[in-house]
Amino acid sequence: MPLHCACWKGQTEAAEFLLSNGAQIAESDTSLKTALHWTVQYAHFETLLALLKVRRHFVSAFEDLYLYGIVCLCLIG
Repeated sequence: MPLHCACWKGQTEAAEFLLSNGAQIAESDTSLKTALHWTVQYAHFETLLALLKVRRHFVSAFEDLYLYGIVCLCLIG
């Protein structure tokens, strides 16, 4: 899954390109992880911001706040 690989490696421009060309942000891989999971797991902050910009179009405000909270906790350690 190209988007998952870009997020795992922190390749923000590649992730943005893939998303703008139809990559599905909510798609899970064989380990049931999404691109967001891989981004947070490896603390790629710039890539995370790119994903959250896209997610904002189809998630509720509550879920956005929840995601930001989880991400902050993960990045803090």
